[in-house]
Amino acid sequence: MPTVFNNSSNGTSKKSVPESPPFAKGPYLSLSVRQTIVSIAPWVALIGGIEGSFWLFVLILPAFTFGSFSGGVTFLILQAIKPGLFFLAIKPLIARKKMGWNLFFWAAMVKAVPTVIAMTTSVGGSFAVGTIVCAVIAFWLLIEVRDLYVA
Repeated sequence: MPTVFNNSSNGTSKKSVPESPPFAKGPYLSLSVRQTIVSIAPWVALIGGIEGSFWLFVLILPAFTFGSFSGGVTFLILQAIKPGLFFLAIKPLIARKKMGWNLFFWAAMVKAVPTVIAMTTSVGGSFAVGTIVCAVIAFWLLIEVRDLYVA
């Protein structure tokens, strides 16, 4: 952590300055709002797991099996990992453990990666921009509540 010298009337004293976190210039949320987000995070993880399972088992796997899916194997693997990460994050999120935050972060990352793949392969449509904006907001909220989870 960098140190800053503070000139005061009784001499020079050292004061530690925290390093600049991501989104440091963005707005900060109050403690009550952050605690509310932490309390609903397990429900969001449950909904994300159910939604991911729905997309995987109802839409993507049948289309992939019958040859009408053009998203590729990487997309299918990421779609298979996503619901598992969301479901694994629920218990640690309820206990407010750092592992739950980490799993939720990686689930959000895996949820955003197929959109980037779709944009680079020209398969994605106009939904990709909205998904990326939502992902940036989700990562900002995750970083805002990170310190409320303990190891």
